[in-house]
Amino acid sequence: MRLTDMPTEILCEILCLLPPCMILKCVTVSRTWHKTILASPALQYVVQLWKDGLVPGHDSSSSSDKSRALDERRRAWANLAWTSQTVVGMPRLSSCRAFELRSGILAIQYRGPDFSTLPLQDLDSDAPVHTHDLGIDMEQFEDFTIDPPQDLLVVFLHSAPGQAGLVFETLSDHQPHPLARCPTITFPAGNIRPVLSSIQIADDVIGASVFKEGRFSLCFWNWRQGEWLAESSGRKTPSHFRFISSRAFIEAVPRGNGCINICIIDAEDGCEGARIIQIATLRLPELSTGYSLTFAGVHGGACCHRPMPKRPFFSADARRIYLLHLQYNYSELWTRLFVHHRTLYEYVSRYERDGPYQPLDVPWEDWGPQQTRLLHGDDYGWAGHTYGERVVLPIGDSIQLLDFNPAIVGPPESSEAVAEEENGLHAAPSTLDEPFENPVATYLPYRSTMRRVDENLGVFFLDQDHIIGTNTLEDKFTVFAF
Repeated sequence: MRLTDMPTEILCEILCLLPPCMILKCVTVSRTWHKTILASPALQYVVQLWKDGLVPGHDSSSSSDKSRALDERRRAWANLAWTSQTVVGMPRLSSCRAFELRSGILAIQYRGPDFSTLPLQDLDSDAPVHTHDLGIDMEQFEDFTIDPPQDLLVVFLHSAPGQAGLVFETLSDHQPHPLARCPTITFPAGNIRPVLSSIQIADDVIGASVFKEGRFSLCFWNWRQGEWLAESSGRKTPSHFRFISSRAFIEAVPRGNGCINICIIDAEDGCEGARIIQIATLRLPELSTGYSLTFAGVHGGACCHRPMPKRPFFSADARRIYLLHLQYNYSELWTRLFVHHRTLYEYVSRYERDGPYQPLDVPWEDWGPQQTRLLHGDDYGWAGHTYGERVVLPIGDSIQLLDFNPAIVGPPESSEAVAEEENGLHAAPSTLDEPFENPVATYLPYRSTMRRVDENLGVFFLDQDHIIGTNTLEDKFTVFAF
């Protein structure tokens, strides 16, 4: 029997095992395969998930129902046509020490003892805000992160003079986490408190910016084993970094013209711990005389290796956009540089495929123009406004959503979207003159959608299914669900 003559039932079973991009290529094999793929709800759902940058989670619905729900969701996001809008009473954002929005849970540590969590699924106006005292002196508290699919809360604190610690608890009931061999990890740290310190989690790895011995270091641990992994030290200021996998990260470097370092955490054979290997440096555009990059923050959605229970899908790690928030000469001159995960991770894949080599030093012209989008920016630098391939920003009295999903084309359809020149697909290059030596053109396509809101919302957060809007001076949050 020829492969193209295979019974439809068997063909569908085989095709469902292929990556979605391969399924699309199979459409061209024969008319029979074309009809089979178009007629199979299961295959169509797999392809539609891939187009939206999603991977399947837990859902017992039929493929037809799931595809229909996915299509409605896609249209809602494309038009900023949220399906519900709920106001939740919570203390104002200006009174918080740190916050995190991940996997449908908003968590906030306030300046007082209250640690609050708000589940966003099936939200209504009477939804309870869960408040708990972590039992930590707020003079010692530095930062926290959460990973709801692992039911994990990690608190970063200064436990004693010259010492810091990471505390691992369950997010649900604040007990020592059962997967953590050591409920608390302690390590040396300087008495000077970090500014803009950060802690991140990617599956079994924790990373933190730590001040010790007069310098800042990036430190990494395996939280499940309670083991020290590696350290990258010698920085004058806290490093802004972002995991691109559980063993690789990027670092934004604000020196001179600026650059992005791509590093991996590599275990050495026969040795305890690991080492940090810088595998590539991506240079940013050359600046005019008298300009230098003085701040570089990096934003992006967290790594997600598993879905929340009873969720039909979750965002694929490979479908993320990273935003570099760049300031020049400590002035009001800002830009935003957008770069896709695939561009950065290609260097990790190349290293893993070809083996060790000298670190690559890549000029801007060799990587940046075709694979990034550089736009004028401002001082809006709140964390949490980037998720998946989307970025949400406040523009006057409107919400602006930038979508870098390459499968999305065309303008918004809804009349509710703001009729602005900014709306629609942006495939033509953007060109910026200041502060660069030569005009900088960038080509990464994206779609912009704007919609006015009645409330005075100046800060927005974003996750897979929600936009959260807030005014830092009001004791309420507005949750827009899609």
